[in-house]
Amino acid sequence: MTPERHQRIGDIFLAARELPEAERDAYLAEVCADDPPLRSEVQGLLLADAQEGTFLAGPTPDAD
Repeated sequence: MTPERHQRIGDIFLAARELPEAERDAYLAEVCADDPPLRSEVQGLLLADAQEGTFLAGPTPDAD
């Protein structure tokens, strides 16, 4: 991956992350229209970001 591509993915991810979830698909469709792999990469990052927030939110095991 080129540094430019990496930067573009990061920029789009950060912009999409700031949007309400209901607006993200339309934004990604617009900015990634000519590059489906780019959209897939950004969507993967958004999914991982959403799951990261719930990783520690679950019940903790008993430490007996």
